[in-house]
Amino acid sequence: MENILPDKPTAPPATHYKAGIPTFQDGHLVKFSMDLRASYTDARDDITKRIGIAPEENAIPYHNGFGATWSDYGANWNSDSIYVELYQGNNPADRTNPRFVAETQELHKKSMDKLKNAPRPLD
Repeated sequence: MENILPDKPTAPPATHYKAGIPTFQDGHLVKFSMDLRASYTDARDDITKRIGIAPEENAIPYHNGFGATWSDYGANWNSDSIYVELYQGNNPADRTNPRFVAETQELHKKSMDKLKNAPRPLD
């Protein structure tokens, strides 16, 4: 299995891979996201090994009007200090690379609270 999260900073990925913009608060990195050049399974296994806890995983089934079916995959790791998400979109018309997002628990909790308190379109 290829090491997909380098131990040291590396050159930016090729232009067809989106590197996320890091988020800083008070001079500290609190969130980072990027598209990975690895399979979802290799990325999931590497992240699990590095974080040391098993992820919560889900598969979301989809279909289109032409009869095509697929599942998008997601995993998240929720440790004491960090929240990590991995997402793989598998739409045959627009397949994506696995998307990695890591953020501090403090930022993740703020985001979840904001989502809970946001108005719902049908409310």
